[in-house]
Amino acid sequence: MDMTNTPTASQASRDRVFTILTVLISLGLALMVAEWLVGFYLTSLRSERMDEGLVHYHPRLGWELTANWSGEHEHHDYNATYHIDADGWRVQSIGPAAASKTVAVVGDSFTFGLGVNDGDTFVSQLNAQANSNARFLNRAMPGISTDQQALLLDEHLRSWSAQELWLVVYLANDVIDNTLGWPLQAQQAKPWFSLNNGRLLLNHNPVPMENKPATLRNQSLASVVLAGGDPQQSNALVRSSRLLQLLNNVMAEKPTDASKNLPVIERNLAQPLQITYALLGAIKQQTAANGVELKVILLPGRDAVMNQSGVSSLFQGYLRDELQTWLQGQQIPSVDLLAPLTALPETEREALYYPNEGHLTAAGHAWVAAVLAEKFLASPKN
Repeated sequence: MDMTNTPTASQASRDRVFTILTVLISLGLALMVAEWLVGFYLTSLRSERMDEGLVHYHPRLGWELTANWSGEHEHHDYNATYHIDADGWRVQSIGPAAASKTVAVVGDSFTFGLGVNDGDTFVSQLNAQANSNARFLNRAMPGISTDQQALLLDEHLRSWSAQELWLVVYLANDVIDNTLGWPLQAQQAKPWFSLNNGRLLLNHNPVPMENKPATLRNQSLASVVLAGGDPQQSNALVRSSRLLQLLNNVMAEKPTDASKNLPVIERNLAQPLQITYALLGAIKQQTAANGVELKVILLPGRDAVMNQSGVSSLFQGYLRDELQTWLQGQQIPSVDLLAPLTALPETEREALYYPNEGHLTAAGHAWVAAVLAEKFLASPKN
């Protein structure tokens, strides 16, 4: 008699269910581990530490640099030291003693030189040029946009005794931040302007000492620029998973038809551009009243330079074109840095920006200094 046990149909069914559950549980655990590893990796790329006190609250500007401060800023991409002088500005290389003119350079963290040492900013490198007869003042503060810069000039322009003002417009977020009471990439409040029959009205005056409301903390550049467009651009599932974010970023590097977003971008940037034009017009009046010539520098962010088929490149290129047209109409000299940056070979472009943090490297500052010297200092007028 054959005593071999033959599995019944019910036992075989239970075995299959057990096998499927085991595979699913193993897959789930593997995904959890992968999510944690990707999260740890992304966090390490963005991890940073900076000594406290670089800026402090200012009731009209939102914040300002702290006089006589120095400290270190450590990031995955760099280790830099910053020094602020007794007047509350970034320490820089000293220009020629017999300079025929003084140029004040106003901008945000890219002009301040976040991520590089004092002598490596493009303002310092302009001062270090042997063939220059101009002295350059670094009058930038991290995080500020055109609206704060207009208020900054109202307070300080006369005291700088400058013959020229070079205003840096950061294409990635300045125009958007000009409409916001809390900037996209910071938690502290700032002043902002609205338009009433073409006149600028100052809001948040004095600036409230309140952090960004919870309802605004998920606001991003994409959510503002692409509002009302393709919902897949801000898919909640992708935002909730770091693993999917990484995969999405990899896929985003492939060529896409970003031009389909142009009508949405034009609509969403119409009001911010009108406010920015009004602010630039006010700055032109400020400089003219003080006998200072205004020149404008249009600086793109890393995404627009490195991924030229992406949405960031599309909207920054659109802003560049619109701003250049307006500046030409106002007879304000300007330099576009987006076109020459994107014309560089990829390996050269990669060396100019920190890959994870996104600010200019020392090589990037040197490149900017060389272009500005050629465009603004080598003309017959100067």
